Amino acid sequence: MILTDGAWGTQLQARGLDFGDCPDEWNLTHPDEVAAVAASYVDAGSEIILTNTFRASRIPLAGYGLADKVTAINKMGVALSKRGAAGRAKVFASIGPSGKMLASGEVSAEGLRESFTEQAGALAEAGADGLVVETMSDPDEACIAVAAAKATGLLVVGCMVYDTGRGKDRTMMGTTPEQSVTFRDTYLRLLPLLHFTYSAINPVAVKSLMTAVGLPAGDLRRPLSGLKPDHLAKGIAIIQALGLDRRYGWRLAGGALPLAAE
Repeated sequence: MILTDGAWGTQLQARGLDFGDCPDEWNLTHPDEVAAVAASYVDAGSEIILTNTFRASRIPLAGYGLADKVTAINKMGVALSKRGAAGRAKVFASIGPSGKMLASGEVSAEGLRESFTEQAGALAEAGADGLVVETMSDPDEACIAVAAAKATGLLVVGCMVYDTGRGKDRTMMGTTPEQSVTFRDTYLRLLPLLHFTYSAINPVAVKSLMTAVGLPAGDLRRPLSGLKPDHLAKGIAIIQALGLDRRYGWRLAGGALPLAAE
């Protein structure tokens, strides 16, 4: 089992990031604090860490008046994670959702494509080992982002968030694991190392995801929970109890808020 990292936003808040401020801008204004978060995870045993670039594509940065700093923020994000890793861990750069609704017309598919292509290019140029399109709830947006990321030639992981509904097995948009797989197969043509699930840890939901995500054993998956600090250990226990690590190639475990290096 390969251990990845935990929350980034809450760790920056613990270091002084104010509510409402842009976490990604800290790559430029507080680089030592960002590098310290990366180092804390590697010190704790993480073998793959992400970057502080979750909302660093042009569309969300524009909301903070930072659209002209896309390249600088993303390149520095990779540099700071690499500094913190100091050669001890791989750096997979984070690409998060735009925060705009494609279905309602808040943003166009072409606008998303341009925004994600720009971000992915900057991250790749900075030397990221891979790209993680993460915490997506809209499969259309996820497919656009993953296609843009794949164009860099780097290893790409796609992550849908299944944290809604009675069984915590749907995205915020109501997308099921089965629907996500249909989108993957239809639009992404079984790209390698793609589907990477992020779900509340729930044995029923995990079994549903396992059934839906019938990928080759070489693909990368991560059942993950960020509800309580001890959920990472519980998640790993569920993976092992269901035999997902042995039978289906589930090899990574990590967390989101409020999981910290401790």
